[in-house]
Amino acid sequence: MDGVQRFADILQHYTTLTTLNLGFNEIGVVGAQQLGDALKHNTTLTTLDLAGNDFGHAGAEHFGNALKHNTTLIALDLGTNKIGDAGAQYLSDALKHNTTLTTLNLDNNEIEDVGAQHLRDALRYNTCRSGEDSVFNIVELITLEHQLITADYTIDLEKILYSQSVGFYSSTTLTGYLTVNKNILY
Repeated sequence: MDGVQRFADILQHYTTLTTLNLGFNEIGVVGAQQLGDALKHNTTLTTLDLAGNDFGHAGAEHFGNALKHNTTLIALDLGTNKIGDAGAQYLSDALKHNTTLTTLNLDNNEIEDVGAQHLRDALRYNTCRSGEDSVFNIVELITLEHQLITADYTIDLEKILYSQSVGFYSSTTLTGYLTVNKNILY
């Protein structure tokens, strides 16, 4: 049994683990599948860090499927995994159904405008994030610095800046993006 499968077994059978960091462990697509399958049934894990595992869009598909079923995970870090637009679509499909996840880090994932649009649309569809509480929205969900600079969609910056939580970015950082992105409305 490999190491990732052991962690997957732990997620399925032990009810005390709430935080797991497997960042930069080269889990690959097979490991992503094993963990994704375990997350479908896990009822205790609230925070999972899988940054830097380069499992690509195929791994994102497994986590997207898991998020459709998981009801306890509130923070998931999938940064630096090369998921691209296809992976962003898998995750956005899941976000339309998931009502518990509040933080999803997707920085450094080669997500372009199409993927960012899928994620934005998912946030509009997800009814658990309405009004000002939807600032889980673009900033915390899509921590994609270059998309804020180059994307061809609009963000209601006023809601973000006046919300209770700005997420990973400060208002100063967001304001800096305004100097290069003419598409952000404020």
